[in-house]
Amino acid sequence: MLPVGAPRPSLAELGALGCLIALINLYNRLIVITRQPAGDYTPGQWG
Repeated sequence: MLPVGAPRPSLAELGALGCLIALINLYNRLIVITRQPAGDYTPGQWG
């Protein structure tokens, strides 16, 4: 629930949020299908 006086999101913002949620869901489903191990990142791996 939004606080009183908070700006409401526009339809474009809600649509973009829905698309991002669907994309993350798709990635997660592909990881499960291909049985990729999750969480193999170790701190300092890229630098």
